[in-house]
Amino acid sequence: MKRTCFVALLVMAMVMLGSGAPTPAGQAALFQVGMAKVDLTPDPQAMSITLNGYAGRGKQPATGVLDPIYARAMVITDPGKRELAFLAMDLCFVNSEVRDMAVARLEPHGFGEHNLMITATHTHAAPSAYDRRWITAALMGPFDEAILNQVVDGIVTAVLEAKRKQQPAQIQYDVSELADMNRSRRDPAFDVAVGTVEGVKPNPEKYQTDRRLTVFHITTPEGKPLGALVHFASHPTVLSPDNLQISADWPGVMNREIEKQLGENTVSMFVNGALGDAAPTPDWSTPEQEIKDTEKYGSQMAAAVIARLPQTKPLRDAVVAGFTNRAVFDQVELQPLGGMPMHRGFSRVVYLRPDQPFQAVRLGHFVILGAPGEPTTLAARSLETLCNDGFHCLTAGPVNGYMGYFATPAVYDEGGYAAGASFWGRDTVMKIKKALQPAAMVVQSDW
Repeated sequence: MKRTCFVALLVMAMVMLGSGAPTPAGQAALFQVGMAKVDLTPDPQAMSITLNGYAGRGKQPATGVLDPIYARAMVITDPGKRELAFLAMDLCFVNSEVRDMAVARLEPHGFGEHNLMITATHTHAAPSAYDRRWITAALMGPFDEAILNQVVDGIVTAVLEAKRKQQPAQIQYDVSELADMNRSRRDPAFDVAVGTVEGVKPNPEKYQTDRRLTVFHITTPEGKPLGALVHFASHPTVLSPDNLQISADWPGVMNREIEKQLGENTVSMFVNGALGDAAPTPDWSTPEQEIKDTEKYGSQMAAAVIARLPQTKPLRDAVVAGFTNRAVFDQVELQPLGGMPMHRGFSRVVYLRPDQPFQAVRLGHFVILGAPGEPTTLAARSLETLCNDGFHCLTAGPVNGYMGYFATPAVYDEGGYAAGASFWGRDTVMKIKKALQPAAMVVQSDW
């Protein structure tokens, strides 16, 4: 039986992937690429909008708009006619219902379960009402069908617009280390609510964060910029719970400044990484100062990205691919209380359907592992061992759904916020890794 399933998986992979030829050294592979963005910003003066991300904010309605939020899309077709749609949403997360609705509407246009990946930047200042789960309503505010439809409409419109705008393009990349732009939430020198703890020396060696900055630069064959895709690990939480204005937080500033530098009609996209224990560097203060800090931090991130663009080099393989494995998670296991593990069969706390999508996509020799939650630094390192030699692995989160935090056994035993928000027990990462393995295996196949 296992052999039969394995063979079926490989046959499906062959159909999806086709034949991918390596790109000659030093030569950029030519793809068809289109990029687009669609404004998702609701009007808080016309309707009551509650914001997502901070339970401590309560259900206070948004008072205005600090900056717009967007659905940003890139559609890529490789020389073998394989197609991939990749989205970055200025939302706290994308639940599996949103993805299911988007897939249903985009399947007639060629984008389905396997080749549509939807990521969220994880801003804590976007509307919450697109999520009908009762726990979200209890903590963040009531569900609103109109907001759900606006989010799904934005996804569909952005993908179709990006597909319409496809043109010959080359994709180049750069991977570097960006120091002093994130810090560990686990480090005793940092308290989320307080900020920098006076008299406690930071220990970045013990409490590590993923400092990789990965930049994809998309241009025409002649070198005219079309856009950029940026991967880095940092919570978009420069704005504290005191902020009541809709905002994309620092990724919105970064994308704005990159687009300004690249030129008119370009699109910049941010994909978050191992964000579970990665905080931005500014401390919370007053709402007025936090707005200034958001501008400063986002601008610094943009400058770091722009500085790497001249260093980008061609992707090695002219291949895009995607595969989604559905895995059932139907038994919530909470952090032990009084030494007794708490098991509950109420999976609807975390999602509306138990078979969650675990997706991997391939862009040249890069593999992006879609984590439907918030992986910690060490969790992402464990997941990325799914990549074979010759591939460069990136963990993205949250992607396609939201199942809470993903903490390794060591972090789980340590306790704290990440452990308490890991809903699947001490072996959470092992379960997530097992669910992602089939998808990672398929996209790395050579035919």
